[in-house]
Amino acid sequence: QSKTDIKVAESKLQALVLISSIESSILKSVRDAGRAILLLTQEDIREKINRSNAHLEQAKTDAKKLKSVTDTDTNKKIASILVALDVYDSVQSHIFRLTLQNSNQKAIDLSTTQSKEYISQSQELISKIVAYSDNKMLEAKILSDTRYDDTLNRLLILFSVVAFILM
Repeated sequence: QSKTDIKVAESKLQALVLISSIESSILKSVRDAGRAILLLTQEDIREKINRSNAHLEQAKTDAKKLKSVTDTDTNKKIASILVALDVYDSVQSHIFRLTLQNSNQKAIDLSTTQSKEYISQSQELISKIVAYSDNKMLEAKILSDTRYDDTLNRLLILFSVVAFILM
């Protein structure tokens, strides 16, 4: 029983770490995309684009890892996150093409409308997963506390019986 509780807790902790990494990677990708739009040289723009893409890929990788440590219901939400990230990736690629063509105003307009919507969707889904994981963690804690109390009571009864027999 306690091994199962430990595995559940480890799984929940791993899920929380991955969720945090996904959120961080998304924010870094958005940050670098915004900075790329504002830069003037092609070299600087490409550097920010590459960093932004790397962060976005990290978010996708972590989301796929998250699927392996969560249940079926959560996996459906993670699949939605991956779809939103793919759509965001497509919009972001278009933003980067415009930026590289020196159409910065079009890129800024696109970045502040369409990409913002998909990032918002991803963050909303991540928040739902966090809430779901928190509920599952609380359920596991309650179950663990109950088992601990039951075990303690049994040990006290056993010690009382042994003490009574030895007297």
